[in-house]
Amino acid sequence: MIIEATTKLQIEPKAAIHYLKTHPLDVKNLVEHISIPEKIQAFGVKILPIDMEDILNSNKIKKAYGLLTNDAITVAIMNRYNLRNIATNDPDFEQVTGLVVWETHRVAFLKSKGSTFKTSLIKLNYSDFTLSRMARFTTSISSIN
Repeated sequence: MIIEATTKLQIEPKAAIHYLKTHPLDVKNLVEHISIPEKIQAFGVKILPIDMEDILNSNKIKKAYGLLTNDAITVAIMNRYNLRNIATNDPDFEQVTGLVVWETHRVAFLKSKGSTFKTSLIKLNYSDFTLSRMARFTTSISSIN
């Protein structure tokens, strides 16, 4: 929704949440983001649940790497499921030992150079891959297909 809002409403990403909270009529007119869950489901992506142990483990991760809460919880869940690959545009994950960060704009670039995105994912195996910033990632997918 934030990406759609910044594009359609010509607002800065940092101001988008405040703007949308104070302009509910504009929120009602944002519709492109509604199709994102279906796109995610079409890729066969499994959404992993968060449990209390992940939240507790995220505190250690925050202290070790200085990550914000959502990022630390993501790493805690990845650790629990023994996942090492993450697709994200967030450079904060690069400092986490043992993670392989796949920048989504570079994945899009691969397709423009002749390699297909789906082939890259199949080689990695969906079960070994974690998606961060799901809406941004899905937007990247839809823009390169």
